[in-house]
Amino acid sequence: MTENQPWPPTAQAAHGERKGPNSALVALAIILSIALLGAVGVAVFRLLDSGSAKDRPFSGRLRTPMELRPVTAERPAPCQAGQVAGQDGRTCYGLGAGFTVTTVKSLEMLPPDPAKSRTRPTLSVRLQEQDGRRFTEMAATAAAAYTRDPTAPGGKIAVVVKGQVVMAPQITTPITGAGFEINPGESTDAARALLESLTGE
Repeated sequence: MTENQPWPPTAQAAHGERKGPNSALVALAIILSIALLGAVGVAVFRLLDSGSAKDRPFSGRLRTPMELRPVTAERPAPCQAGQVAGQDGRTCYGLGAGFTVTTVKSLEMLPPDPAKSRTRPTLSVRLQEQDGRRFTEMAATAAAAYTRDPTAPGGKIAVVVKGQVVMAPQITTPITGAGFEINPGESTDAARALLESLTGE
């Protein structure tokens, strides 16, 4: 031991000078970490984006057309020739000439909202301009029939899908907009099934 050697020997003196981590390896590890986090972020973003697409309103040509037809008669099942059965299987309808909706401006499922008097899931339909005018005229005729006799079936408009009346609401006042809501059942499953049947999505 020489005069200038420290006591006790330092770790550097005892084992040789210890070198710090290789800066190139550190940089590579940081780059790989950033790339991995970026890939995970992109994957999550894409998953979230594709999941939210189902909540966007459908627009365009329907896979299954729907008919809007004035009600001329209504009676309990079983149905007679020329009558159309209700989806619930309990009611039969006589229907007048209406029109077929093949393309919509928008179609989406809305959740229950007591503030808007929506007590169950519904499908919100926005019609194209020409169909909207037809619907407005049909609704005005139905409202006039209701005003004359609230018990008359002529105050109703039927929504027909796949040969069944999904809904036949009473039209108490003229409808000026080009849209309406369909109440296919009490559950979200019923609304979702009808939405998928109409749009194929």
